Amino acid sequence: IMNLNIERIRYFLPTVISILLAVFLLCWLLQYASFYALSYFFWFGIVIILVGLISLIKPMRFLLIFKRSIASIVFCGGLFLSVSVLLWPAPLLHTEGSTKHIDIIMPDYSFQVYNEIEIQASPKKVMQAARQVSLSEMPPVLFLLRLRAFAMGKNTTISQAQLEKPVLNRGNLVNDTNEIVIGLIKKTWASVKPPRVKEIEQFESFKYPGYVRVACNLYVRNLDNGNTVLCTETRIQANDKRSRHIFSRYWRIIYIGCAITRKVMLDVIAARSETLS
Repeated sequence: IMNLNIERIRYFLPTVISILLAVFLLCWLLQYASFYALSYFFWFGIVIILVGLISLIKPMRFLLIFKRSIASIVFCGGLFLSVSVLLWPAPLLHTEGSTKHIDIIMPDYSFQVYNEIEIQASPKKVMQAARQVSLSEMPPVLFLLRLRAFAMGKNTTISQAQLEKPVLNRGNLVNDTNEIVIGLIKKTWASVKPPRVKEIEQFESFKYPGYVRVACNLYVRNLDNGNTVLCTETRIQANDKRSRHIFSRYWRIIYIGCAITRKVMLDVIAARSETLS
């Protein structure tokens, strides 16, 4: 009986280890990218697809896939999950109130990513550090940017001058003591190159089909204990229904990477601001 129990433990041990590793990876990832179900489910589906494909060649018995017929079901299940996520409609969100400039500039949006961190420094020092941070100080962000450019078939070379240039030196929409807001126009299927916006009125009035408007902010809030809460939020709104559908698929693919870049940026700003005299 003891030998039988030992054999069962050995048989299921790889399965248990795989599950524990997956849970550990998920918990680690959630520290950098808050849970957005559609993005996480999409990538979960991709992992299932890969497991199914590998098991079609050689069944992964440690994941309880004992034969190729089960591998086919796993593959189809992962494909169904990922495709369903990409086709899921994007909602329209609305912010009540106007505590920040970004709430006024873009109260309605369909896509969002938010990160915050508490820093042992004054708001003035935090904003000073934020305006000094460059890509050269954020290797993970640089890697993700190059990876995205490579996946889109674009040039992945970044000059030294670009690496040393402050990322948030100024905001083109708002640039005051406690908030920076940057506004960008991005295209989905439009053939015309998107314009650069320099004023809030120009950003808000740009409603041409085929484009999305992106508002990113960096905001500081003083706490009673003398620390500062630094937060960053990105909101995206499509100018028409078709653009919203197209961008929703793209967003669900890149969301995790996008959230990680912002969390890394906040960590770098925090480290720099706590060393300022």
